[in-house]
Amino acid sequence: MMLIVSIFLFVLLNCRNWISFLLFVIVLVIYHNRFKKIHPVGYLFMILVYGISFFNFSIFDYCIIESHENYAIASIDHQKVVLYTDEVYFEGDMVEYINEPKEISSCSNFSLFDFESYMKKQNIIHYYDQKDVKITKKNSLKRRLYEKIEDMDEQVSEYLKKYLYSFQNDDFMVSCGLHYSYIHSILLDALKKKLGNKKARILASMGVLLFGVLFPFRFALFRILVKNLIAILFEKKSSKEKFALSSCICMAFMPHCISLSAFTLPFLLNLVTFFCIHPKSKKILPKMLLMFYQSMMFNQIQWGSVLLFKQVRNIYGFILILSLMMLALPIQGIYLMFMKWIEQIFCFLSFFKIEGKCPFFLSVLFLVSFYMYWNGKKKYSWICVLLLMLIPLKAYLNPFYEVIFINVGQGDCILIRSPFNRNNILIDLPKNQEKRVRDFLKSEGIHQIDSLIFTHDDADHNGGKEPFLEMLSVKEVVEEPKDLNLYNFTLFSINENQDRKSDNDSSLVYTFQLGHLNYLLMGDASRKTERELIQKFTLECDILKVGHHGSNTSTDPIFLQTVQPKLAVISVGKNNRYGHPHDEVIESLEKYGVQIYKTSDDGAVSIKSFLNFNFITTSKGEFAIMIK
Repeated sequence: MMLIVSIFLFVLLNCRNWISFLLFVIVLVIYHNRFKKIHPVGYLFMILVYGISFFNFSIFDYCIIESHENYAIASIDHQKVVLYTDEVYFEGDMVEYINEPKEISSCSNFSLFDFESYMKKQNIIHYYDQKDVKITKKNSLKRRLYEKIEDMDEQVSEYLKKYLYSFQNDDFMVSCGLHYSYIHSILLDALKKKLGNKKARILASMGVLLFGVLFPFRFALFRILVKNLIAILFEKKSSKEKFALSSCICMAFMPHCISLSAFTLPFLLNLVTFFCIHPKSKKILPKMLLMFYQSMMFNQIQWGSVLLFKQVRNIYGFILILSLMMLALPIQGIYLMFMKWIEQIFCFLSFFKIEGKCPFFLSVLFLVSFYMYWNGKKKYSWICVLLLMLIPLKAYLNPFYEVIFINVGQGDCILIRSPFNRNNILIDLPKNQEKRVRDFLKSEGIHQIDSLIFTHDDADHNGGKEPFLEMLSVKEVVEEPKDLNLYNFTLFSINENQDRKSDNDSSLVYTFQLGHLNYLLMGDASRKTERELIQKFTLECDILKVGHHGSNTSTDPIFLQTVQPKLAVISVGKNNRYGHPHDEVIESLEKYGVQIYKTSDDGAVSIKSFLNFNFITTSKGEFAIMIK
């Protein structure tokens, strides 16, 4: 019964909107009417934990409660907030606020990690900059040990921070804390032979606590401690019941753990093992699940680390032990030698990988095939592997024309895609956004750009050209007025006057028809240019990319009245120093009944076209349909 409660609670905590919650209730009612295996206490427990999950309360106050490299989680007035820092702070450091907090914002894009959404899952919506607070560093063991590491050789210090503090380390093995579990299991097995189960678990737990005292106390350590506590208190319970109890306690005390790989992946792997019918499948099913999880959460599948999962986990455990020895013994030379060998091993393993996030339809097919294999139908194992192998072909499986306004903050970046990867056109690329755009393209299965267009020379449009050309294959770079003939449509460049004093007025302006929708992309063109264009051309559009990020130097009411857009996209950064978009522009768009999307509020905007149907989605979850 407890295992079923833990599964339902896990699903319930992931139901953060009324639609998913309603579906959950329907499934729960059907399950209860059919099996009636859950005690009323179980239902009450789920309701209480679900209610608690919406609160942002901390028992600590005015101190750091969670340490990270570029930010920390602090408790101020018993409310959790993000503290962006240039220095590293540890649990217990005292915090006093000087200014009021601001709302967390980040560049939300499809498929990519979104810090704002990640924090909202923990009910944390506000942040402080370092200048907004006064922080008093506590003279703790953590602080003294970290200062000692900083004084070491630069390369040694970098390795120690990477593997002891998880700084600049986004490997899934570290994210899931599986190397902690491995070291703990080795220590526990060694102690059990001499001391028995209870004493061994107590001593092993003391070792885990000591590690948490010396280094940042990660959730993976808390999970290990809970597991030991349950094993001590309920020694005669089965492994399933112990797992269920420890999972329920983790979710009860830290409901946000369902957003952490350190809880989610071990939870799912254990469920697969417990419910697997055929013993032979217990070795294969976890690897399949691990590959799918990597694709969904990390946008890549590392074949080497999956197929050699135990060996890679053991290597990470060895690194952890070696790093701890480095702090106690003068072995810098030996340490660096071993670390360079290990890095070469990881580099070799990372070569065998598939990049991209598993698309929705492949995910559904994979889960169905996974379930069938789970139930003993062996032929579906090959179907599961084949579906994962299709991820790199994701772009070739796309049947839609699509225009994506990528969220790059205060700047422009527009991707135009043809069905089945016939053409990929990228318009503009701001400075310092090259990696974000590259990661987004690869998550979509796009590894080559046919035409990279730069509308003008401003850094928020053309600042990332050189770095991006080194990152991704680009067939053609366009910086002068030029029509582009593509698969079943043409991009018409209509602003041919390039002899202006202003870069904005020299912006390349493009119009085209895609999926029965007319698009007009205005770059940073001013009102003067807009008036010249409507005098020279008969312009009408359904989708308008608003000029100059919503500045009042663009989007003339006369221009709007002439082109009559139905939907406008404003590519703009939140709380930008220019005050974009200006109220005057918003009022003009609303006056003419134009539906407005702002990347600062809505995230990336995608418009997919198929026949007369056009599907509009945003990375923040909005959805609409236009029929034309």
